[in-house]
Amino acid sequence: MNQIGAGKTLGEEVEQVNSYMSRVGFTTKQMTKAARVDMVTIQAIAWNERKRENLHHYMSQRYCKTLQKTAEVVKQLERAIQAIGEQQVVGYVGDVRQWAENASHTNSPLQEKIETTFLSIKQRKLDLYRQNDTNKLRGRIWKKIQEELASLKDLVMRYNSTPLVEHIHTDSVMANLDINTQDVQLWPWSGGDRGNLLQKKRYLTSL
Repeated sequence: MNQIGAGKTLGEEVEQVNSYMSRVGFTTKQMTKAARVDMVTIQAIAWNERKRENLHHYMSQRYCKTLQKTAEVVKQLERAIQAIGEQQVVGYVGDVRQWAENASHTNSPLQEKIETTFLSIKQRKLDLYRQNDTNKLRGRIWKKIQEELASLKDLVMRYNSTPLVEHIHTDSVMANLDINTQDVQLWPWSGGDRGNLLQKKRYLTSL
């Protein structure tokens, strides 16, 4: 799984530290234990000092990016308001909130299990590279994702085998899981016009 925009980063912070610290490897291996400890300590202090000196640059860049993203969201909301009107957008928000409040009251245990498993996979995929900085941790999470994917497919098959229900299209569910976004998945038991609800939900996200 590849994260969009990962090539624009400097890589894992742990690997950056290792790259900097490895410079003393050729000299410290010839030193005594005490001298080696002192040299590695000096190198670590120098790394932290360099981070402290450049911290204002990093923070200002993050601040500028945050302002840029905020301005983009505001423009999207303004375009939405111009397209359909402020009152209509507020009405969309109310409809989605009402749908979310009522959706979970009539679900069967199987339906709730399908929704819970789907959201778990979605969240694990979103956090795979954002909150795990080593390949070992990512490997564990990815293994768990594969187990939950198999479980989700089994649950969908069980649901589709139930008489007199609208079937879940497995391909569309898997396609939604492959998209690295937090878009909503609307199920057959969601009720109402699901395409319309999906459009309304996007307006709610903009707010």
